[in-house]
Amino acid sequence: MFIGFPEATIQFFLDIRFHNSIDYFEENRARYERDVKAPFEAFIQELAPAMLSIDPQMELRPYRCMARLRRDVRFTKDKSPFRDHLWVLFRHAGEPREGSVMYWFELAPSGMNWGVGTWGENRQMMDILRRRIVADPDGVRNVIKQCHLTEHHMLVGGSSFKRLEVPAGVPDDLKGWYALREVYISPESTAAVDVHSPQLTKRVQEDFLSLSPLYHLLRGAYEAVPPEDVDKGWFMFFVTLLNHLYWVCGATAGALLGYVIHFDTTGIEFVMIALFVVMFLNQWEETKDHRPALVGLICS
Repeated sequence: MFIGFPEATIQFFLDIRFHNSIDYFEENRARYERDVKAPFEAFIQELAPAMLSIDPQMELRPYRCMARLRRDVRFTKDKSPFRDHLWVLFRHAGEPREGSVMYWFELAPSGMNWGVGTWGENRQMMDILRRRIVADPDGVRNVIKQCHLTEHHMLVGGSSFKRLEVPAGVPDDLKGWYALREVYISPESTAAVDVHSPQLTKRVQEDFLSLSPLYHLLRGAYEAVPPEDVDKGWFMFFVTLLNHLYWVCGATAGALLGYVIHFDTTGIEFVMIALFVVMFLNQWEETKDHRPALVGLICS
């Protein structure tokens, strides 16, 4: 059961900061196991039911969620072997950390923070999110509203493209989202939250649950990115093939049902006109080159 992070957790971080050596750690390994590892594992286990309610595929094994104290110093100038802080990541099992969508919690001597977002940049995922914003701005806005970011004192962070052209159809309140290179949402401040209280998990859980609509929005964009080991051309070919098969099967089923079900279809032909008008406008607004849209309009 999680009873809060003890003072000894912060003290260990401070001690390892000023005595950052393998010999010191080995001499104090028992302190690490008792004062750092055990509270973090209890923290993860306390949040596990809520995380599963958000996403049943969430990785919840403590040794997979919890960062290693030992640093990988092979490619860094700082050769300090240990961190003076730790974090917990909740993401799908087996997924790489870089670019993935996740919840996180981080604790350091200077404070703590938590939230949802991506680890670093994921250009393909953000491009998909941008297309979603252009195609369905009201839907994206409703997802954001469901999170009640202002009421929960949450901030949207992440670096942005400074010269990215935002399409004219993107509403003003979504232009900032459209320009993001990466995205994360976290509390404005956690200074008033007691790290030593067992109620910490309750506060973190409430915030995680409130952010679940945004998690699923980002998750949907992430899952639409072709895996690195899959040829993108073939991937798009089979996606297009399936789309056409759905169309053919749906049209065939409609034709067969038409022989059985009879009703007045006067005016229904306008549906196709409206569909092609919407497709034309969408393609016109998404790209600077309007020739494909005009060719489609003429052909239709």
